[in-house]
Amino acid sequence: QRRAWYRVPVDISMHVHVSLMDSSDKTLFGALHDISLGGLSSVLHEQVESDQKGEISTCIIQLPEGEVFHSPLVVRNVFQEEHCTRVGAEFHEPGSVQMQKLERFIRQVERAILKKRGK
Repeated sequence: QRRAWYRVPVDISMHVHVSLMDSSDKTLFGALHDISLGGLSSVLHEQVESDQKGEISTCIIQLPEGEVFHSPLVVRNVFQEEHCTRVGAEFHEPGSVQMQKLERFIRQVERAILKKRGK
């Protein structure tokens, strides 16, 4: 990978829900596709304007076991697909408590991947 952070794919069976609030306070809902300490890729259930690149939004991820991760994020990519939109974004100064939540979640996802491969 040519990224600063390794991205971990999130299995759809984990049902990790993502909410993105844009600058007009519109909330978009979807699922987490992959994640790293630096950002995420999410699949949203509705179409998004591709001109939102560079826009700072707010992200809320419903983590397993009731934890909630929230951070400002900068939209980097918007890909329109047939029935959904994929958004790639970079976290923007999430804070140390949020980063700890994110690190725990990423370790949990990595363990699940290793466990699945071991079967």
